[in-house]
Amino acid sequence: MVMPNITQLYFLGRIDQDGTAPEYAFGHPVAGKIYQLLLTNPGLDLGKEIAAQGITVDDDMMLYEIGQRLMQEQRLVAARSLYNYYTQAFPNIVVGWNELGEILLAAGNKTEAKKCFEQALKLRPGNPRATENLKGIGG
Repeated sequence: MVMPNITQLYFLGRIDQDGTAPEYAFGHPVAGKIYQLLLTNPGLDLGKEIAAQGITVDDDMMLYEIGQRLMQEQRLVAARSLYNYYTQAFPNIVVGWNELGEILLAAGNKTEAKKCFEQALKLRPGNPRATENLKGIGG
């Protein structure tokens, strides 16, 4: 993340755009905006807010990258909002269901977590992550 700043300092002698700022810290141009929305209001309905702002999300990996950062930062409410949207926008992506299931499980919502893991198994029978999580909650 700091390499763009070092490059600017080396070639320009100054930093014009801070590569560590949220709007530049992700590989996708709108990722920083979505990340900021979630930091500002962690429990928002991300789908509605994205629609209201006219944001187009056509890359599930961008959402995954934001989700992973939110999880690393222990921003579980924001991560839950993100993965709720992720599973709606990209319902056939197994990782979204597994991530949402694990967030719900961490929040103590075993019933909803189980549904997520079951959906992951419908999409990819035998998925090891979903299978292990279901065993852990008695499913």
